[in-house]
Amino acid sequence: MIRYVVKLVSLSSKSGKTTVGTRLVEYLRRNGYNVGVIKHCHRGILLDIKDSSRYLEVGADEVLASSKDLIVIYRRPLVDDLRKVLEYMNTPIVVVEGYRGSDIGDNVGVVRDISDFRELLRILPKKLDTVVSNDDEVFKEALSSGIKAFRFNEVRLLSEWVEKRALESIVESLPRKDCGLCGYSSCEVFAQAYLKGVNTRCVHTQQLVRLLVNDVEIALNPFVSSLISSLVNGLVNTLKGIPSRRDRIVIEVSNK
Repeated sequence: MIRYVVKLVSLSSKSGKTTVGTRLVEYLRRNGYNVGVIKHCHRGILLDIKDSSRYLEVGADEVLASSKDLIVIYRRPLVDDLRKVLEYMNTPIVVVEGYRGSDIGDNVGVVRDISDFRELLRILPKKLDTVVSNDDEVFKEALSSGIKAFRFNEVRLLSEWVEKRALESIVESLPRKDCGLCGYSSCEVFAQAYLKGVNTRCVHTQQLVRLLVNDVEIALNPFVSSLISSLVNGLVNTLKGIPSRRDRIVIEVSNK
């Protein structure tokens, strides 16, 4: 599944990420987008999760709270890694709260002052794409560095930026042939429908095959990848009760 990921990152747990995130989700849902939320819980998960319920209250289609010991929906064990956690999500837009050490997605810094801003710039593995703050010094330094900046009361403008980036991200992942085989006049129109949860797919999108041996990913060349994909899909097609649309097939072989 193709996804656009936008992360709200900060240096502290009381920076306002959830406030910004819930407003962002509310705006995107109001505009018809299919949105899920991942909340990274460094200190573990309490079963009564008020912040996560706030996302549900504003209409998020899926909310997943993740820590090193537990995720909600309550499944264990789980590798506490954003790439793995994303496998549980079924929405084309995913708003992530935390995981600042991950290089996935666009980074939205939520900062209180200039020291927070500079430290975040220093420790992020990827660039900071935009920042949310009410500090004038942060605004000045961010804009001079080519980083977009928004006030806490400008989440609508932030949401419009996320809409634009989500569309750009999905279109960039497509072959951009504008062939019309998906039923839409162009790849951009297809992407708009896809982002809003329409059950459609691009016939040119390559199937992705990953091979893990003892949890170590093994690189596959295009021929082997195509061969495995064809073989697995051919076998699955012979089985009864298999859905016609299969976004993901997982086969586990244990030699124990």
